[in-house]
Amino acid sequence: MSGYIVNTLRELMKESTHRNKDKNAFLLKDMGGAVYGVSYSQFSEDVKALGTALITNLKSKNKNVGIYMENSYEWCCSFMAITSGAGTAVPLDKDLSSEDLCNIIDFAGIDIIFTDPQRLKTLQSDKNRLKKTLRIILVSSLSQENTVSYSALKQEGAELLKDNDTSFLTAETHPDDTAAIFFTSGTTGMTKGVMLSNSNLC
Repeated sequence: MSGYIVNTLRELMKESTHRNKDKNAFLLKDMGGAVYGVSYSQFSEDVKALGTALITNLKSKNKNVGIYMENSYEWCCSFMAITSGAGTAVPLDKDLSSEDLCNIIDFAGIDIIFTDPQRLKTLQSDKNRLKKTLRIILVSSLSQENTVSYSALKQEGAELLKDNDTSFLTAETHPDDTAAIFFTSGTTGMTKGVMLSNSNLC
């Protein structure tokens, strides 16, 4: 950004919101196909709420948190909340084979994972192959047993913020902190993880 150097994703979001407060950050479609906008300010508030709930309710700080779902607004909120202080993001290819998915989850030590209904089926069918039980955050309008509702979690975070919970707002992030771990496709052998810092992503 011209005239301002950002070194972390938290700073990037803060500065983007300051400069573009009421402008649309996203254009989305509702269930009926009508297009509507989500402003930078709304995106920032959603990220803060989600990040607060992750830290306070799910104890995500210093943990690797997976994102295993279709590209979406919720994907972006999840990634920014995690990398802005709630943990380390581990985006997972939505088309991973079952074997590669389990290997990466175990190798990366993922404790919490965001997913959608289609990929929930894969996670549930593979749960006995994993070394530990995952906390699954489901992005869906329908509730599922043994999952945490994404929308409910975000609402809980909003309520925590109203009650002056500053766990996410005051979480420290530094340029050299590992913000995300991206894994290769594994086409030439075992998948390999690439650790990227805040400064790498900015």
